[in-house]
Amino acid sequence: MTNNWLTGIYLTTDEVLKYPDYVERLRDEIGLNTVVLSFTGQLSEEVLALSPYGGRTPTEAELSKLVIRHFDGRPVDPREYQQAQALCGPGVAARGDDETFRKAVGQLKEAGLNVWTYGGAWTIRRLMFCPSREDVQDWIEAVCVYWVTQYDLDALDITHFRYPMGSFPLGLFGCTCSSCTAAAQELGYDMEAMVEDLQRAREGLRQLDGARLGEVVRLGIGFFDVVHALGLGSGVLDWVRFRCDLIVRNLARFRAAVHAAAPNKAFGTDTYPASMALTAGHDYRRWGEMADFASPLVSHISAFAAFCRRKFPTCGKKMPYSLSIDLRGTTAWGCRRPLPHTALTSRRRWPIESPRPIWFCGIW
Repeated sequence: MTNNWLTGIYLTTDEVLKYPDYVERLRDEIGLNTVVLSFTGQLSEEVLALSPYGGRTPTEAELSKLVIRHFDGRPVDPREYQQAQALCGPGVAARGDDETFRKAVGQLKEAGLNVWTYGGAWTIRRLMFCPSREDVQDWIEAVCVYWVTQYDLDALDITHFRYPMGSFPLGLFGCTCSSCTAAAQELGYDMEAMVEDLQRAREGLRQLDGARLGEVVRLGIGFFDVVHALGLGSGVLDWVRFRCDLIVRNLARFRAAVHAAAPNKAFGTDTYPASMALTAGHDYRRWGEMADFASPLVSHISAFAAFCRRKFPTCGKKMPYSLSIDLRGTTAWGCRRPLPHTALTSRRRWPIESPRPIWFCGIW
């Protein structure tokens, strides 16, 4: 019987090259067979020419035309413009070292490991490039195809193919630009009707009595209570479905392009917690239409570390990470010497086992 078990780890190019025996020991001692390597290479001039940035650093005014817009017309979050300006296009850093990246990939392949790469997509944290714009879609497709055809990779694990995190309220109400209006019509939705119902729901929320709402929450409130209290119209549910359908359509396009260019290469993306998935535009029932695997977004270790720092301010900065690592039992690997310093303090370094090809687990 074929062993389809996958044991993987997120690493950077520097870690691979600085500690060449690290992955070999993990391979031999815990069965590591996959490394997800952050992309630090350089795109070709042909691909760069497709960037919505037009080959230069965009101004804030230019960025405001590329990012998603709230239904009141404003950009959802201009505070991350500086981070966006450090890119050469949505999801890709402006500066890379292709020779070093290829060297790291080659070293991992020589060790008998599968190499995946992960890169960004539409969203930073709050800022998101409009997923309906044709220039943004053409760019991301070209980048994905370039990665799988120009490097000795086994899969693409793309992060942030979603809307902004659900805890950011403004991100729940974008995008309503002309490109998204056209996309909504193509997918069978009425943007004007959806926006009207969203505005009505917002007004209903404003009119709720805070003290009474708090009491109701303490007594217990369900989905239909929310529908009743806010007078939610069908356009609100349509809005949620539209955003999910748009992401499915776009990712299905990128996946098809990757498979056409490199039939043996896998395409996938990270997920969002199931209870919040729809707020980020992820429909898990249709995941198989747009990805070959899923990388669960697991933030327990970093969340625990943040909790410790709040509750125990006298702790050393590194202690919460070490404590969370001990609780996961990773000290029992049998490693005979300390792991790289970056592995001890970073949120992305610990391998977790999971059956492939459906799940690849990582600490994010």
